[in-house]
Amino acid sequence: MPPKTNGHSLIGGSSLERAMECPPSVRLTENFEDEGSVYAQEGSEAHLLLEKKIKERFGIPFDEDTSNLEYYSEEMEECTDTALNYVVEIYERLKAEGKNPFIASEVLVDFSDVVPEGFGSSDIVIVYDGGIYVVDYKHGRGVEVSCERNPQLMIYAYGSLLMFESLYDITHINMAIVQPRLNNISEWSCSKDELVDWANNEVKPKATLAFEGKGEYKCGPWCQFCKAKFNMLKSKIMKKLNYKLYSDCINFPLDRPCKYQKENGAVCSSCKKYVSVNKKSKQTKILIVKLGAMGDVLRTTFILEGLKEKYKNSTIDWLVDKKNVDVLVGNKYIDIIIPNDNKVFEFLSSTKYDIVINLDLSPESLSFTKLVFADKIIGYYLDKSRKIVGSNEYAKKWLPASAYDNLKKENEHTYQYWMANICELKKDNYEIVVPISKEAEQKAKKLKSSLKLNKNKVIGINPSAGKRWVMKKWRIEKYIKLIKILSSKDYNILLLGGKDDEEEIKLILKQKIKNVYSTGTDNSVQEFFAMVDLCDLVVCGDTMAMHAALGLKKNVVAIFGPTSYNEIEMYGRGIKIVSMECNCCYKPDCNKKVKCMDKVSVENVLDAIQTYIY
Repeated sequence: MPPKTNGHSLIGGSSLERAMECPPSVRLTENFEDEGSVYAQEGSEAHLLLEKKIKERFGIPFDEDTSNLEYYSEEMEECTDTALNYVVEIYERLKAEGKNPFIASEVLVDFSDVVPEGFGSSDIVIVYDGGIYVVDYKHGRGVEVSCERNPQLMIYAYGSLLMFESLYDITHINMAIVQPRLNNISEWSCSKDELVDWANNEVKPKATLAFEGKGEYKCGPWCQFCKAKFNMLKSKIMKKLNYKLYSDCINFPLDRPCKYQKENGAVCSSCKKYVSVNKKSKQTKILIVKLGAMGDVLRTTFILEGLKEKYKNSTIDWLVDKKNVDVLVGNKYIDIIIPNDNKVFEFLSSTKYDIVINLDLSPESLSFTKLVFADKIIGYYLDKSRKIVGSNEYAKKWLPASAYDNLKKENEHTYQYWMANICELKKDNYEIVVPISKEAEQKAKKLKSSLKLNKNKVIGINPSAGKRWVMKKWRIEKYIKLIKILSSKDYNILLLGGKDDEEEIKLILKQKIKNVYSTGTDNSVQEFFAMVDLCDLVVCGDTMAMHAALGLKKNVVAIFGPTSYNEIEMYGRGIKIVSMECNCCYKPDCNKKVKCMDKVSVENVLDAIQTYIY
């Protein structure tokens, strides 16, 4: 039986983990006063309220007064109701199964045969034919507590087993932690034999050392509630600790102590949270470095399906500029999207990859590629002499085109061809992945319904090309002429664009052409994609709208001038309209009176549209 003391066991359920991990700390803290706290008092009152509810529900006498609880609140009422309902559900199920359950609350359990003078109070115990349920209520919201191999729950279960095994045939042990304020119900179970073996072979020798004040000091998470942790930091005891630094740990931020050292005084030599960045995974970890521009990020998503096909058991992360994140959100092939923000270096320094893929030549992308801890680089990186290195022959052949516009013009292969071969993929026509959220899809459907479109085809017009590439714009007068012809044929026209397209869209709307509607210029990226998805065919320049439409499997008529039309993979769903006399100069401005885009006639574009719309 438990000894007659002040109500506390030297080694109780809540201190058992610390006693097992750091045995001498038990005697070290023996004479420290329990200062208590508001949180502890609130927790005690919540336990008392729960005890009352359980005993009243099951007809067990309860004599204590709960009418003047200092910290009572509606939240406490709801939380204890959650725990009560959980316990009642278990009891009623066991009863329906004919297992003769018996329930008790605040059960004083004795485990002194394995923990010297050890005893404690178990919140709820349900014993039945075949097993035991031990349920622990946690009212705190600070730390989510797991039930799996939880020493406190296991020792209470062991004490309950000793109490009831002469009355019930017990073979199975069930444990649960109910923590309503964190929406946490954690469950775990083991066999009777496993529990008894743990108590005798793990708990008993360590608890005996702790009771005798022997053993070795060891820092870890169990230090969090140790009354002597600050004294230890100042004492000679800490000199016994091994201060070896495991700088390869994924939790170590390199320039400051990790959170486990800050919170619990953990040291590397004994920390259970140590995980080396070099730890081998069963999966192939891949990082793609593609920061921008938005259209380039979108079209590069075609490699994802091929990578998943090549590396069947793999994870794929993508490092991208913050402004381009929405292009990737919801992409089924991507595990983690890493925004290029003030936390990016900390993330990359704590993560190891098998493969990093960089298909970009921007200084930032090349720098990130060298920073990443990876076994293999695919694509491009800088060597110690600031020379760009290509990972294979295709990468080396594609590289000069970034430096010489005439080589870019002479290129006859698509972007997909080059990137797929650099990545050593099976084929080069994997689809562009265009994610559309449910909210974006609903907004587009609502717009379509409000416009009351006729039954004819819907043609999307993206009349601008952003501010960076003004030379990629087809003349607005020609767009207006084209739209008037299409309107006369009773087609529905949706104007597609963002803030940079506002001026052109307003000019078109000012014409008050029949069947012409704006989809808005303040849409999010995925809302823009959803608007494109309303269309049967899209007319545009070399823009993100083109890549989005192709990824959404729309027919596309794309007009090209200063950029390479050969680079664009149309997937057999589009036609390229090209100014053959003057194109692919990649100049941001032009001093010619008649520019390349001006040479594309309305009639040529209309003929291309009629290839798909009849």
